[in-house]
Amino acid sequence: MTTASLNSKYPQRFRLESIVTARTALGNQEAFLGVSISKTLVLRLFLFTVFANGFFADAMLFVQSNGFFFSLLSLFGISLIKVYACWMVMSKVDQAKLELEGWLDYAAVAGLCVLLVAPISGLTWAGLSAVVAYFIVRPGRLNDEGRAIGLVLVGLSFSTFWGKFIARIFMEQILFFDAKLVSLFSGTGSEGNLVNSLDGSVTLVVTEGCSSFSNISLAFLAWLVARLAWGTKGFGRSVMFVSLNIAIVLVVNSVRIACIAWWPQHYTLIHGPIGANIVNVILTVSILSVVNYGARR
Repeated sequence: MTTASLNSKYPQRFRLESIVTARTALGNQEAFLGVSISKTLVLRLFLFTVFANGFFADAMLFVQSNGFFFSLLSLFGISLIKVYACWMVMSKVDQAKLELEGWLDYAAVAGLCVLLVAPISGLTWAGLSAVVAYFIVRPGRLNDEGRAIGLVLVGLSFSTFWGKFIARIFMEQILFFDAKLVSLFSGTGSEGNLVNSLDGSVTLVVTEGCSSFSNISLAFLAWLVARLAWGTKGFGRSVMFVSLNIAIVLVVNSVRIACIAWWPQHYTLIHGPIGANIVNVILTVSILSVVNYGARR
């Protein structure tokens, strides 16, 4: 029996089924356009607000110290690896699924929103890491993609906020280690956080800003971003490539300070903005090359 004959025999039934089918299709389209896209957009806007609030204070201090033009060229003192991490999180957020169950889950999200009202970078990163860690450890709250994004956010918070906090507690030991490492490359002696120049004319002071510790946290962050980008699994692989990146950071940073010990007359060039940008480019290219190679293997 043809469709025309069926329509003529049961006209009401076929009209009803056609209406139901059309409304179902239209409803799915509205659900897709009205919920999925807007939800992703809201999440991206929320994350953008978190990142802007988190980086604002340090960026303004960098502008005050270096001027707007140089700050613009230097991404306002924000590492390119951190920018890459923010971009990757926002581009992958549509794949994450978060299940809120119970008042405690909603309270955690509401608490983070409250912290965003206050323009205090430290509170933003502390709140973000605490809320994300809470959902990571809670079973059934996040899918695999959401957990990978959460780890990147925790790594970003550690690199930007918690790392500095921990470094201040153990700063004496960290600077002692940095000075010893520099003395090995420069071939000169060290005492505490002091390193002698090669000709003995000056004594270099290794300070917090010269320490390798902040860049070591970038090595961890870069690997977490690469795992998110390529869907990499495996603890052994993570240990191997993070260790390789840490070694690169220690060598590059120590060689830079050793160059000052060798040629103290060029201190301004090596330690100033030009030298800092050259070292940052070398570190960024090296770290991202290693993690992307390791994650794709």
